[in-house]
Amino acid sequence: MVAVWDFKSPTVITLRMVLKAHDSYVMAVDVTDAYIISGSWDKTIKVWDSSTGGLLHTIPHSFEISSLCYRGSLIVSGGYDGTIRIWDIDTGISLREWGGHKGRIWFIAVNEKRIVTGSQNRTVKVWSVSAALELSSPTDTLCITTLKEHTGSVYRVQFDDFHVISCDNEGTVCIHDFLDPVPVDPITDVS
Repeated sequence: MVAVWDFKSPTVITLRMVLKAHDSYVMAVDVTDAYIISGSWDKTIKVWDSSTGGLLHTIPHSFEISSLCYRGSLIVSGGYDGTIRIWDIDTGISLREWGGHKGRIWFIAVNEKRIVTGSQNRTVKVWSVSAALELSSPTDTLCITTLKEHTGSVYRVQFDDFHVISCDNEGTVCIHDFLDPVPVDPITDVS
């Protein structure tokens, strides 16, 4: 189930709609003005119209969906099996699939140049969007770098043109600099 809420004011929040079509846990959601995209352990991605709540597409996945992100006309999903897939949101067609990690992918962040994934296998990987969309590119050339400073499963990643920030279930936050390959010491005590 996906619940959509409206902020009427800073203190008044009302339920606008409930979207029911998944048969298991919904593990990921992304929202734009036009779409609500949800991914579930039922091995599907659902694309909904954000204004009406109408179901536009059901996209089958080979394993449970543990993460997804929407940018431009693309959905990038991460599976429980460690695979990454890129989908066309208008057609629901898979444009590319590759094995990304040796554990489930807990989080994906995407911009026009990069895909950044965080995984159960304690790594963060940075991928090239342009190489991934070039189907003649060998799979082993898609990864720009692998960041291995974490000691626990990586549950969240954020990035900009200069940094990747990631956190794990051991209480560690790592800040990686794209311009300097030497990692910054992990932050373990932020009190």
